[in-house]
Amino acid sequence: MIRINLLPTKKSKKAVVVEKQLIYIVAGCIAVAVILGYIWVSLNGRISNLQDEKTRAQQMAADLKKKIKEVENYEKDKKALEEKIAIIEGLRKMQELPVHMLDEISKALPAGVWLSDLKEANAQVSLSGTAFSNDDIVAFVNNLRSSAYVADVTLLESVMTGTTQKVYSFKMTVKLKS
Repeated sequence: MIRINLLPTKKSKKAVVVEKQLIYIVAGCIAVAVILGYIWVSLNGRISNLQDEKTRAQQMAADLKKKIKEVENYEKDKKALEEKIAIIEGLRKMQELPVHMLDEISKALPAGVWLSDLKEANAQVSLSGTAFSNDDIVAFVNNLRSSAYVADVTLLESVMTGTTQKVYSFKMTVKLKS
């Protein structure tokens, strides 16, 4: 008959030490795997958070670029509008100036003086005409000097013309106040 011994047998000391070392190595490997797994999860979480933060920062930068562009467009439109307003104001001033100029010249024109030419350029008016006497021309110059819209009157020439009747031709410049 065959006999089977079910009682534990004593293992050798060497086998017990190897078994313990094997258990420690496996436990150490499991511990290292757990630590590495924790570090991996932690780093993946940080990477994810940093990527989300990067995405938010890029979105914010894009929004700020749009706002900067809007501000630049606003400033450009504002500058264009200010230029248009300045042009309109200049046109209004220029619109009033010829009316006042012609009104003042017609008020200052004494009897016996006729204008034959009137040219305006850069707030300076060139006048030429005829008169019966130099006294009439002097009266015209004095009347222009007393005007509120005239800054300076310069009589350039006064020449007697005509053979049968004495007639004086004159040329003058008038600077207008702006």
